[in-house]
Amino acid sequence: MSSQPQEQAMLLMALASLGKRLEGIEKRLDGKTPVLLVEEAAEGFKAYLKENARPNTRRSFDYLLAEFEKEFAGQNVPEIPPYRLQEFLGATWGKGKKSVVKQSLSKLKWFYSWCIKAVMVKGMPLFYNPCDLIEVKDDGPPDRPEFVPVEKMKAFLDTMVDPKHWLMTAILMTSGMRVSELLGDKRAEKPGLCKKDVSGRILALHNTKSGRRGEVAVIPVWVAERLSQFLQNLGPEDRIFTTGYTSYHGVVKSHGKRVGLDMKPHYMRKWIASLWNRMGEYGMTSFVLRHATTKANEATLVTALGARYVAPLSPKEAMEKQDEMLNFPRR
Repeated sequence: MSSQPQEQAMLLMALASLGKRLEGIEKRLDGKTPVLLVEEAAEGFKAYLKENARPNTRRSFDYLLAEFEKEFAGQNVPEIPPYRLQEFLGATWGKGKKSVVKQSLSKLKWFYSWCIKAVMVKGMPLFYNPCDLIEVKDDGPPDRPEFVPVEKMKAFLDTMVDPKHWLMTAILMTSGMRVSELLGDKRAEKPGLCKKDVSGRILALHNTKSGRRGEVAVIPVWVAERLSQFLQNLGPEDRIFTTGYTSYHGVVKSHGKRVGLDMKPHYMRKWIASLWNRMGEYGMTSFVLRHATTKANEATLVTALGARYVAPLSPKEAMEKQDEMLNFPRR
């Protein structure tokens, strides 16, 4: 007998749910609510990115769109409330840095802006961007490692025993290359630096963060000589270094402890940029970082507009600066 009230309660709940769905359908038929299903929106936005965004940008959206489709499958994009999006961001990226959550929110906001335009093109009513109602607090300014004196960096490099590790470190320490540009990134399908990319002291970069073509890095003579010897038994298409990031990170970290330094691979890029900046060579700072905007010093900011007027250093000029001012001792 007790099962009958339970069945009646379940029936009432089902009818209430059906009533809400019918109400939602009625609103859409009245043209009050735009209709854009999650799957349709994701495919449309991917097509938009393919035509209008760089490969790196498209790859950066792959994971977000995949997780978004998984979380909100079958739902109407304009009807997903802000609090659900905030929960989605927190559950997916909340364990990381706040800066990562902010980047994901920025991407999601771009996606929703495209969705608003998509429904407008279809002649449907516009809807607000729910991402405007989501706030993510900053972590504060990022921690910057203290500048390591040149003598200590020389000792750090000179005490490396493995020739391959010495070469990897010397390239990063002098060229300003990103670790992913040197070693590659399997997740992003980046192969890393190959023998064919080396032309004397000039290294052609194909896996840059910006996605721009034609970016190069340069290395001093004393590094290029060692690299030339290392390349003798490699074919043109061979990767120069097959070491993964995690393995190399461990090498740098443990070797740094032995010489009294707290080192990570990416610190070397920051270090060489800081060194050129401290010597007043702001053109070299811009050259090694390859940023659209580069803060030259506390009083000078070379903006993207300024960069159009200030001619950048050529690879030849950058190599001349290295010859003049970056004389590490040879081993």
